[in-house]
Amino acid sequence: PNACMLALNDALFETKQVLTDATWPKAVTVRNARFLDWALHIEKATKENLSGAIYDSTPDQRAHLSMHADGGTKVPHGANLAIPSSNVQRTGDGRTISSDKPRNLRNAVKIKNRIYQYQGRGKNRKLIFMYTLKPSVQIKADVPFRQDFADAMRESAERHFIPRMMQAMRTR
Repeated sequence: PNACMLALNDALFETKQVLTDATWPKAVTVRNARFLDWALHIEKATKENLSGAIYDSTPDQRAHLSMHADGGTKVPHGANLAIPSSNVQRTGDGRTISSDKPRNLRNAVKIKNRIYQYQGRGKNRKLIFMYTLKPSVQIKADVPFRQDFADAMRESAERHFIPRMMQAMRTR
């Protein structure tokens, strides 16, 4: 059990590294390199329980990692989701700047399911499209977490088992 536990735990840590360094950056635009490492948590195996897991540990599944893996429907906490247009300014890490969030927009006008903002003065004043309001949004499966997890765990566990068994036999 000790050799199995150690090999499994080694494989879990290597697999987490594969997910954060290879799988995530290939699938999405990474704006915060530490994000996935922060979001994923490892449940280590013990001698009594020879199973382990890597899971999304964010509060309320805020990272939506299962939705990235399987796809699904994102629903709002309130009435609608505000989908930003290309006119919304972003910070370096991809978040909307505070003054361009829907509730903070000055001179904002809601027309049907869109939010516009008046910009300019006098004869140069015009409406700029800022957000589309939708009751829900379909998220496509874009990160192959499950397949990469299975492949990396299988390969890593096989590679770590023999050295860990040799170590267990030497120290018994």
